[in-house]
Amino acid sequence: MESLQKMQDSYPHIVDKILSFRQQELDIQKEIIEIEKNEQEIRKKEIPFMRSYAFLGQFMAYSLGIASLVGGAYFANHENTMVAGFFLTSTVGIAFAQFFGNKKKDTK
Repeated sequence: MESLQKMQDSYPHIVDKILSFRQQELDIQKEIIEIEKNEQEIRKKEIPFMRSYAFLGQFMAYSLGIASLVGGAYFANHENTMVAGFFLTSTVGIAFAQFFGNKKKDTK
């Protein structure tokens, strides 16, 4: 700031330009901070919906797995082993695919 004050007498138009650039930078920073605040508020409002969606997905997956196991047991009880095998294979296959599926690799 001292150097700008010294330059003010000799080159006032340059000092004014430097100060206007600095003011523009501060205004942009304020806008970015305001955008970030708004984004954080939106995220806070969405958290309950994200949780309910995740719990609903887990509930559906577990109920589908249990229904498949029950269906396999039903058909095995009625001596239709082919259909029972399909039920049980699908359940176990999905579990293995989920467990051993593609995992994100860490890139450093």
